[in-house]
Amino acid sequence: MNSISRAVHKPVLTLVALLFLLGGCIQQASQQEEFRLPISINEAMASLINHSADPIWVAAWKNSRSDEDWRELEHLARQLQVGGALITIPGTGPVYTMWTGRTEWVEYAEELSAAAGRAVNAARSKDVELIARAGELS
Repeated sequence: MNSISRAVHKPVLTLVALLFLLGGCIQQASQQEEFRLPISINEAMASLINHSADPIWVAAWKNSRSDEDWRELEHLARQLQVGGALITIPGTGPVYTMWTGRTEWVEYAEELSAAAGRAVNAARSKDVELIARAGELS
């Protein structure tokens, strides 16, 4: 292949590669828009968020904690952190698409995840005072 032919093929190949990558990104974005939780947001909240939050906030009133208790609190806080992120994804039913599209709902879910992140740090530090303050609005 001569240098002129290579000079023409290189931009063409680059363009084809870019179009291929762009097509993959568009397809991936389309798939993400269609993703829904296989359960309702209410079920996610009851099974993940409520289940995790109660022991974390009760821990603020308990003074003696074993290493095992602190590990369990950290695990529950991580579960709560993930739960906050999950409730931004529509669940089953048409009303959940409306909820997850609202700015207030997304902000609530993000604050929930942030509070849970603070609880993770508090559990790692084995600090009851930090557990008590983890749920405060930032």
